[in-house]
Amino acid sequence: MEKEKNKYEEIGKEVIEYVDTRIEHTKLSFISNSIEIGASAASSFIVILLFTVFYFCFVCGISLWLGTLYGGAHFGFFIVTVVHLILLVLVIFLKKFMIEIPIQNKLTRIIFNSKK
Repeated sequence: MEKEKNKYEEIGKEVIEYVDTRIEHTKLSFISNSIEIGASAASSFIVILLFTVFYFCFVCGISLWLGTLYGGAHFGFFIVTVVHLILLVLVIFLKKFMIEIPIQNKLTRIIFNSKK
Protein backbone atom coordinates (compact mmCIF):
# COMPACT_ATOMS: atom_id res chain seq x y z
CA MET A 1 0.00 0.00 0.00
CA GLU A 2 2.84 2.32 0.89
CA LYS A 3 4.46 1.65 -2.53
CA GLU A 4 1.29 2.68 -4.38
CA LYS A 5 1.01 5.87 -2.37
CA ASN A 6 4.64 6.67 -3.17
CA LYS A 7 3.98 6.00 -6.89
CA TYR A 8 1.00 8.35 -6.95
CA GLU A 9 2.94 11.06 -5.15
CA GLU A 10 5.78 10.65 -7.64
CA ILE A 11 3.40 10.82 -10.59
CA GLY A 12 1.71 13.87 -9.05
CA LYS A 13 5.07 15.62 -8.66
CA GLU A 14 5.96 14.82 -12.28
CA VAL A 15 2.61 16.15 -13.51
CA ILE A 16 3.08 19.36 -11.53
CA GLU A 17 6.60 19.72 -12.91
CA TYR A 18 5.33 19.11 -16.45
CA VAL A 19 2.57 21.71 -16.07
CA ASP A 20 5.05 24.24 -14.65
CA THR A 21 7.41 23.58 -17.56
CA ARG A 22 4.59 24.04 -20.09
CA ILE A 23 3.51 27.31 -18.45
CA GLU A 24 7.11 28.57 -18.50
CA HIS A 25 7.47 27.56 -22.16
CA THR A 26 4.25 29.38 -23.05
CA LYS A 27 5.42 32.52 -21.24
CA LEU A 28 8.79 32.48 -23.00
CA SER A 29 7.15 31.85 -26.36
CA PHE A 30 4.78 34.78 -25.81
CA ILE A 31 7.66 37.05 -24.79
CA SER A 32 9.70 36.00 -27.82
CA ASN A 33 6.81 36.65 -30.21
CA SER A 34 6.05 40.01 -28.58
CA ILE A 35 9.67 41.11 -28.91
CA GLU A 36 9.75 40.06 -32.56
CA ILE A 37 6.54 41.97 -33.30
CA GLY A 38 7.89 45.05 -31.49
CA ALA A 39 11.19 44.91 -33.36
CA SER A 40 9.40 44.50 -36.66
CA ALA A 41 7.13 47.45 -35.89
CA ALA A 42 10.07 49.64 -34.86
CA SER A 43 12.10 48.84 -37.97
CA SER A 44 9.05 49.39 -40.17
CA PHE A 45 8.45 52.76 -38.48
CA ILE A 46 12.04 53.86 -39.14
CA VAL A 47 11.85 52.81 -42.79
CA ILE A 48 8.52 54.60 -43.24
CA LEU A 49 9.87 57.74 -41.58
CA LEU A 50 12.95 57.85 -43.82
CA PHE A 51 10.87 57.13 -46.90
CA THR A 52 8.48 59.95 -45.95
CA VAL A 53 11.31 62.46 -45.70
CA PHE A 54 12.72 61.32 -49.06
CA TYR A 55 9.28 61.36 -50.66
CA PHE A 56 8.46 64.84 -49.36
CA CYS A 57 11.70 66.26 -50.79
CA PHE A 58 11.16 64.44 -54.09
CA VAL A 59 7.57 65.68 -54.45
CA CYS A 60 8.58 69.27 -53.70
CA GLY A 61 11.32 69.05 -56.32
CA ILE A 62 8.97 67.60 -58.95
CA SER A 63 6.33 70.22 -58.13
CA LEU A 64 8.79 73.08 -58.48
CA TRP A 65 10.17 71.60 -61.72
CA LEU A 66 6.65 71.21 -63.17
CA GLY A 67 5.93 74.75 -62.01
CA THR A 68 8.84 76.11 -64.03
CA LEU A 69 7.63 74.16 -67.08
CA TYR A 70 4.08 75.52 -66.83
CA GLY A 71 4.83 79.06 -65.75
CA GLY A 72 4.20 79.05 -61.98
CA ALA A 73 4.94 76.99 -58.89
CA HIS A 74 1.25 76.76 -58.09
CA PHE A 75 0.61 74.84 -61.34
CA GLY A 76 3.26 72.26 -60.45
CA PHE A 77 1.87 71.76 -56.96
CA PHE A 78 -1.67 71.49 -58.35
CA ILE A 79 -0.62 68.78 -60.82
CA VAL A 80 1.17 66.79 -58.10
CA THR A 81 -1.86 67.19 -55.80
CA VAL A 82 -4.18 65.75 -58.46
CA VAL A 83 -1.83 62.78 -58.95
CA HIS A 84 -1.82 62.19 -55.19
CA LEU A 85 -5.61 62.41 -55.08
CA ILE A 86 -5.86 59.70 -57.72
CA LEU A 87 -3.39 57.53 -55.77
CA LEU A 88 -5.39 58.11 -52.56
CA VAL A 89 -8.60 56.94 -54.21
CA LEU A 90 -6.81 53.80 -55.49
CA VAL A 91 -5.40 53.04 -52.04
CA ILE A 92 -8.82 53.50 -50.42
CA PHE A 93 -10.39 51.00 -52.80
CA LEU A 94 -7.48 48.53 -52.67
CA LYS A 95 -6.50 48.90 -48.99
CA LYS A 96 -7.70 45.44 -48.03
CA PHE A 97 -5.38 43.79 -50.57
CA MET A 98 -2.50 46.29 -50.34
CA ILE A 99 -2.34 46.90 -46.59
CA GLU A 100 -4.57 44.76 -44.38
CA ILE A 101 -3.91 41.27 -45.77
CA PRO A 102 -0.09 41.64 -45.97
CA ILE A 103 0.03 42.92 -42.37
CA GLN A 104 -2.18 40.06 -41.18
CA ASN A 105 0.03 37.54 -42.99
CA LYS A 106 3.22 38.98 -41.50
CA LEU A 107 1.83 38.99 -37.96
CA THR A 108 0.55 35.43 -38.40
CA ARG A 109 4.00 34.28 -39.56
CA ILE A 110 5.62 35.98 -36.56
CA ILE A 111 3.17 34.53 -34.08
CA PHE A 112 3.46 30.99 -35.40
CA ASN A 113 7.24 31.22 -36.06
CA SER A 114 7.00 30.06 -39.64
CA LYS A 115 9.62 32.29 -41.22
CA LYS A 116 9.49 32.52 -44.98
